[in-house]
Amino acid sequence: MPIHRFLLFSFFAAGCGLYAQSGFVKSANQPIPGATVTVAIGAQKLVTTTDQSGHYAFSAAPAGDCSIEVGMFGFEPASKKTTCAEAAKIDFTLQLQESPMAQRLARMGGAQGAGNQLEAQLQGEIAAP
Repeated sequence: MPIHRFLLFSFFAAGCGLYAQSGFVKSANQPIPGATVTVAIGAQKLVTTTDQSGHYAFSAAPAGDCSIEVGMFGFEPASKKTTCAEAAKIDFTLQLQESPMAQRLARMGGAQGAGNQLEAQLQGEIAAP
């Protein structure tokens, strides 16, 4: 790209209030690679994924109030409302999502006499094709 186009783009981007929005996504202080990060600013949505270190970045997010959402299979979704501004860094800590089977086990384990019922249901589910 010729230098004059680069300078023109830089000037235009600065005048429009485009900012880098970034941060890290972790769980139990471990990075979460491959998480989907979506920033919504008005009607505009930008989407990216985290790298191996759990880092995400939007190189040109418009300035203003925004909502950032993070999703990853096996984890509870997380979101934050903030203002996209110059050099803003927003980190997320995800919580593991409880599996449906664990939820069912917890419900059944709390009932009186559920031990035999729970064992029979588990055996039936294991044996089912």
